[in-house]
This record gives sequence, structure tokens and C-alpha cells, in this order.
Amino acid sequence: MRSTREHGAHGNETTASDADRPATPGKHTLTETIPPVQRKAESLGYIAQSLQRKADGEAGSEVLAAAQRGVSGPAQALPHGDRIRALFGHHDVSGVRAHVGGPAAEASDHIGASAYATGSSVAFRETPDLHTAAHEAAHVVQQRGGVQLRGGVGEAGDAYERHADAVADAVVAGKPAEGILDQMAGGSSHSAAVQRKPGDPGDKTPAPKPVGTNKKTDFGEYWVVPDGTKPADAKVGQKGEVIEQTRFTAVEAVWNKVKDGSGKLVITETDKDGGAHAGFKATTLPRISMLMSKPKGRELITGLVNGAKKCTIRPGVGKVHGGANTDAVGGLGAGAPGVVTGGKKGAGADSFVTLDTSVGDADIKVHDAAGNDISDPVYIFLGHELIHARHIAAGEVDMAAPADASYGIKEEETTIAAGGLSENDLRAEHGLTKRKDHGGTDTRP
Repeated sequence: MRSTREHGAHGNETTASDADRPATPGKHTLTETIPPVQRKAESLGYIAQSLQRKADGEAGSEVLAAAQRGVSGPAQALPHGDRIRALFGHHDVSGVRAHVGGPAAEASDHIGASAYATGSSVAFRETPDLHTAAHEAAHVVQQRGGVQLRGGVGEAGDAYERHADAVADAVVAGKPAEGILDQMAGGSSHSAAVQRKPGDPGDKTPAPKPVGTNKKTDFGEYWVVPDGTKPADAKVGQKGEVIEQTRFTAVEAVWNKVKDGSGKLVITETDKDGGAHAGFKATTLPRISMLMSKPKGRELITGLVNGAKKCTIRPGVGKVHGGANTDAVGGLGAGAPGVVTGGKKGAGADSFVTLDTSVGDADIKVHDAAGNDISDPVYIFLGHELIHARHIAAGEVDMAAPADASYGIKEEETTIAAGGLSENDLRAEHGLTKRKDHGGTDTRP
């Protein structure tokens, strides 16, 4: 299939950096005349033991200082910000600035957290999923109204944590969180305070031991746990996406098939005219790995690799307008095997995805719901074309009119926004603004 990627320009992209809800065993707050710190503990036992080694005042000042160091450098927009802002209603978090990795990671590790919020800043050890980002944004709203801690010492699982979890749960479910945020108690606090695991500071309860193994791969970072591990146990010490061993082995096998070409998704360095393009596979594999690093992208690549029909990614001959396109073996006319005809699916067909060899991540612009230009990184528009290939293989390409005329044809509407696995699903799990319509701009000469 030739996917029509028509293009025409507007403003600038707003990016934000979906995924599974993480377990939140506890977060810990310090409040003082400088912004309080609310943090997500990796292990409550770790926090308790860390605080045992310090007097309360010393612990508070040390954590506050570390937290401030973590948010003192360059910042970015709140990951998943578009979705969070839409569901937070009148609780404005557009000014929240996020710090991911680097100093933020060092500070998070220092205070025994995977994420924390202080004032209008949030820090994450690594790129957060939607639940974690929404939870920390809820803490920003709480701190705006003032947090109140009985006796200056809070407890893991207290009202603030339950409230932030409820907000994040609603956001992940796609439900408005404005009403939940409205329930937050007002007031202010100016004395130092610490939220930590309940119990006497001398409590010697050991931290839970991690059951997972950190695996840094070409297709993402994972926390591999034994099959059947309880979710709460799987989160202890987590570094990377939690995945059970059997599933990880299957994903690894898919990646190996992509690399060696033994599956149904094949990368060739020969264009349609027989021309050779040395190095094309080497530049394409990282784009496939980006897709595979998230659940929806893995679903897409796994289905193509293990499917019944062949999809070949090949280099383009000269400039490919829009960066890439897709062709179906047998064409896209009525009765073609890749097409829905008379309401019935076709038998499915092989496909070719042609990718421009020189296109860059900043070259293609598409539109958001407001008509503004947003970026279309190569791995995203490659994913778009691979979704077309998925539909061709299943005989599901529908050339009928779409519900929204801005998509041109139903196939594009399904591929971009309405399908069970869409371009916007890929965008969401990478924290990118969702796309609207089938327009855009190829900015290259």
C-alpha cells in the first residue's frame, strides 16, 4: 500500500514524555520554608534504615539539599503532560518542570526514591510511566495547597499518598481527576517534616530483597522476574520495565529474528530498482528497537515477525515524500488480498515498507488536535507504515470514507487514531503528543 502522507505547516510541537500502573509502596515528604519534597520510595525498608542513621533534623536537611540538587539543572516538560493536563481540569500543572535522569537520578537514589516532587518541580530517576508522572503531578497540586503532617512526621500510605494514587489511577483509566484533586485539604505548613515508613526510628525491619534481574538490551531496559511473581514483589528494586522471564525470552527471540532476518519482518539493503545501500540495516535496527522498547511497539513488531505474511523494509530510491510509504503485493483495488471488499476481509498479502535513507527525526511535521505542527520522529512514522503492513497482512485495509474526513480514508483513520493498535498508541507510550488528521509537512527541500 502507498500510504498518503500529505503535508502542510503550523506552529511548534509540544512534547511530553501510557503504560502500566506502578506499585507505589510509599512516598516520603519533607516540608520547610523551601518547597516540600514528596518522593516515591524504591523500598520502604530502605527509607526506614536510611533515616535510622540520622537524627530527624539532620535527615530532613540532608534530603532537602539532595532534592534541590536534583532539580537545579535544565528541565523539560512534564512527561505525559498533555494527558495529565486534560484530566486535571482547572488544576493547572502546565508550569511543572521535569528532571529525568542525570542529577535527578542521583538525587533520587540518594534519598531512596524513584521519583519525587518539590514545589513546581518533579524529578524522576528514569523516564516515568503515566501513573508515576500523574502521581507526582498530584503532589505538586497538594503542595500548592500546603501539606499537613501530624506532629511533623507522616507515614507511608497516609492521606496524601492515597490521594495521589487515586488521582493517578483515574488518569491511567482515562477518567477526569479534577474532582479527586478538589478533595485535597488546603492549608500550609512551614516546619520541617518527614513522611516515612510507620514505626519507631529504631525499627530494624530489613528491606525486601529484589527478586528481579536488570537486563539492558538493544530493545530496552527490563527488570526480569520469575514467572508468577506478585506485582508488589516485582517492583522491589525495579530498574527497567517489569517483565516475566518467559515473556522476556520470547521478546528476545523476536529481536534476534529481526536482526538475522529469520522472521517475517525483513530488512534489506537493496532498493526496488536493485540499488545497494550499505549501512541501511544498521540505521534501521535502532528504530525498530525503539518501537520494541515499549509494550504497543513490541506487540506490533512481534505480530509482524511471527506472522504469516512477509513485510520487507527497504531503502528508498531518492527522496521519499513524508519519509516512508507502504506498498501491498497485489495492490489496493477492490478484491485485492490486503483489502476489505464488500465488508469482507481479504486473504492478506505481503508488503514493502520503503524508508528514505536520509530522512531525520526533525524533517517531518504532522498535526495535533489544535492543528499545530508536532514532530514525527523516524521510528514513529516507520511504526505508522508497519501498522499499514499489519493491516495488509490481515486483509484489513479499508479504503472507505472515514468517520472524520480529515483522515482521507478509513485506513488512515484506523492507523493513526482509531485502531486497536495505532500510531497514537505508539506516541502515547513514548510520551509524544498525539496526532490528529492525515496532514503534515515534509520540511526538506
